[in-house]
Amino acid sequence: MYSEEQFDYGNNMEVEEEGQEISQGDQTNSWVVIGSFFEEKGLVRQQLDSFNQFIANTLQDLVSHRTIELRVQDQFKPGVDRNEEDLNRQPFYRIKFPQTSIALPRHTEAEGDPDDLYPKGARLRGLTYQCVLYVDIEKTTATIGEFGEEIIEESTMLERIPICKIPIMVRSKACRLNDVQGKDVADFGECEYDEGGYFIVNGNEKVLIAQERMSNNHVFVFAGSKSGGKYSHVAELRSSKESTIGFKPTATLMIKLLPPGTKKGSECIRAQLPLVREDIPIGIMFRALGLTTDKDIIQHICYDLRDVRMLEMLRPSIEESFPVQTREVAEIYIANRGVSGVGVGKDDRIQYAKVLLQNHLLPHMV
Repeated sequence: MYSEEQFDYGNNMEVEEEGQEISQGDQTNSWVVIGSFFEEKGLVRQQLDSFNQFIANTLQDLVSHRTIELRVQDQFKPGVDRNEEDLNRQPFYRIKFPQTSIALPRHTEAEGDPDDLYPKGARLRGLTYQCVLYVDIEKTTATIGEFGEEIIEESTMLERIPICKIPIMVRSKACRLNDVQGKDVADFGECEYDEGGYFIVNGNEKVLIAQERMSNNHVFVFAGSKSGGKYSHVAELRSSKESTIGFKPTATLMIKLLPPGTKKGSECIRAQLPLVREDIPIGIMFRALGLTTDKDIIQHICYDLRDVRMLEMLRPSIEESFPVQTREVAEIYIANRGVSGVGVGKDDRIQYAKVLLQNHLLPHMV
């Protein structure tokens, strides 16, 4: 598409081999690449791709991972004791949603007749450009047998049950204009330069503002001024279970390295745990996780115990954690610095620390 003069690969390679700096003019080649990208993809491709991913995969994942169990209330009188055998005889229902599907946008007229809906019609008539979401419902009736086994009495499948309506992004794969290209969109009252990427709600065009954020479940390491200034290096991990994204907040774990001279001329590694006010020495965090000896801690950090340089770097962190030697004391140490939920008793604090580490420390690894 572009000539060799524009990119001049050979000249750039010769300059790098000679150890010279690339001239400022060579950076204009990057704008050629950027221009080519937007010429092919457009300005709203990230919006369209995100919505297409939601319709094709995310929506199915959100529904199919949910199982509902309903138990029929027994007919005993209030206040009467009920034994386990009586409760097991009561049937229960399990409901699953194995499949989802959508239809192209339609609108039901006042007379009750459905009609195809296009973006132009939604704008002019003050309608929402939306489609119906259908789900297959699998209903199972079962009881608990004499030996605790599950006995299925009946299983039925209800197909394509409408449960709600979803606004459709204009020019997405679920839009009626998805396969219409170029000037042909004028036949449907649209502008050929309209790339879509927005919704139509009650006749008004609505757009979602894209937000850039760090990806989950990946480690990012920042050095120098990017680490906040107080630390020489900071490793940050936003942890979140894939199946719970959008329902539970992410838990952020940060591992911080103090610069030389901060702690008696040495470097110490500390962890910033979710729901904990103060940074925790790395050795105390490992002891709270059940690694109580220095050797166990070092083996989980250092891959090669013959790496003397790495062992010397870990020495200040191990020495800083020396006053705390047992798991119980480490859990109390963390609980005392928790932001909420700490009981006054010893057992309450230990339980609080266990729950914190179990639910908020790297939940995507559980």
